[in-house]
Amino acid sequence: MLPFLGIIAAVLGLITIIAVIELKFEVIKGWFREKSTLMNRSDSSKVAFTLKEGIKKGKYRVVQGIFDKESNKLLDGVRYEAERLDNEIGELHSKDKIVIYE
Repeated sequence: MLPFLGIIAAVLGLITIIAVIELKFEVIKGWFREKSTLMNRSDSSKVAFTLKEGIKKGKYRVVQGIFDKESNKLLDGVRYEAERLDNEIGELHSKDKIVIYE
């Protein structure tokens, strides 16, 4: 898992940053739906994820993306900066910094 996190960290400068008051899981699901063409159910090399980076300057930082394990490349991603996270995101990330969606 560490190479995966390192690659994500290396490309964070290349993704869009969106500032919101409260990040809702509906936003996360909507982004994945919009990017569904990047995911192929028969291709297990691509994974969808969210990574909760923690709090910086009083704001939560959550990175969302699609990663190709074969090429070790982030195919697309976005970083949210939010004052609050809704309960569903909070629960998903309560034990792990990164959540993989399959």
